[in-house]
This record gives sequence, C-alpha cells and structure tokens, in this order.
Amino acid sequence: MSGDMHFGDRVSQYGNNNTGIVHNYGPADPAVARARMIEAVRDLRTHLSDADRQVIDQCLPELEAADGSDPTRLRNVLAAVSGIAVLVGDVGAPVVEAVRNFLNALGA
Repeated sequence: MSGDMHFGDRVSQYGNNNTGIVHNYGPADPAVARARMIEAVRDLRTHLSDADRQVIDQCLPELEAADGSDPTRLRNVLAAVSGIAVLVGDVGAPVVEAVRNFLNALGA
C-alpha cells in the first residue's frame, strides 16, 4: 500500500456490538447553533486587532437577528466572520466550527 493516499476515516473494528463512528457535528436546532456561534464570536473579539474587531462589531447585530430569511446577506456576514477567524489561526477555530454548525442546522 505504499504510495496510496487515503482521505477520511479509516476504522478497524473487532468484537461484537460495535457502534461504529459517531460524528457529533453540533446542535440541529438553529437557535441553539446561532447562540453558540455568537458566544464564540464574542470570545474571539478579545483576540482581534481594532480593525478586525470593528468588522465583528458590525456583523454581531446581524448574527443575533439571523434566521436564514435572507440567505445572501447571511452568507456574506458569515463569510466575513469566518474569514477573520481563519486569519487569526487557532484562536479562531471555535468560530469556524460554530459557523459550520450553524449552517448545518439551517440545512445550508
């Protein structure tokens, strides 16, 4: 198998009564997912430069009111927030995960 590439889960199971892999991607309730995302964004604020904090401060009210009724606007706000989170590195990882969870809960 030298040189073969593998992406994704690789699992070996032995014995009886195996559950398999359980992926917990976050809450299925959009309101819960939104609340967790907002909490992660607020936590991130303290680690940001003034310029990035200003963008986050402009996005927070829209995130708080987000219900998925304007998907284009929501996508733009989430892109701005997650873009900043990606740029700041490991400290932004909880925001990236929370945004993904929120989108999954919305069915996006």
